[in-house]
Amino acid sequence: MPSTLPSQRHLLTTLLTQLSSPTPSPSPSDRRHLLLTLHVIFPHLLLAALDLLDRRLVTRLTLQPPTSTSNNDSNDKQAREIFVVRSLASTRFRRRGADDDGGTAATGARSYLVRLGAWNCSCAGFAYEAFPTRAGAAEEEHADVDELAGQGAGEWSFGGLSRDGKGALADAVPCCKHLLACLLAERCGQGLEYAPQTRSVTKEELAEVMADT
Repeated sequence: MPSTLPSQRHLLTTLLTQLSSPTPSPSPSDRRHLLLTLHVIFPHLLLAALDLLDRRLVTRLTLQPPTSTSNNDSNDKQAREIFVVRSLASTRFRRRGADDDGGTAATGARSYLVRLGAWNCSCAGFAYEAFPTRAGAAEEEHADVDELAGQGAGEWSFGGLSRDGKGALADAVPCCKHLLACLLAERCGQGLEYAPQTRSVTKEELAEVMADT
């Protein structure tokens, strides 16, 4: 008998869509219940992700489009966006540097790149989640993708373009605190009052950021 329970990917898509819905706006109690549900799914990630947002460590970089381009398509917009998340150590380095030598000690802080569309983070934790050593991983990679046809090209889904959590051998979608923080800022920032810093950059500036992380 087939299971009627939704997949984790479908559940998280629905949950975050409800959190991000501006109308009707979820009441504080409803929002609290949604966040508690999210905390049950990500017991070790949610509070860490909210802490990153609270410390203003998430920055959204938007690549300036060519002057001849006037396309406002949401997919094109997402492809031109990348998030930079500074580690918590950067705040400690900055505080210590202000006391010692005016902030030069902050050069040891780490930053991570997050792409929501491609569903990827440059941290080691995400790589560990995305490529687990378990039986059946090879078979899942070749899972039948016909079941993916039900989702339209313009519909947002938790997991972005990743195939994780889809198909007959559906499994959990890999995630980390950096990616979850960026996702909450992007999808639910207005309702949760977490607005990431936003910078418009050129291709050269973006390449420099990527080379430094």
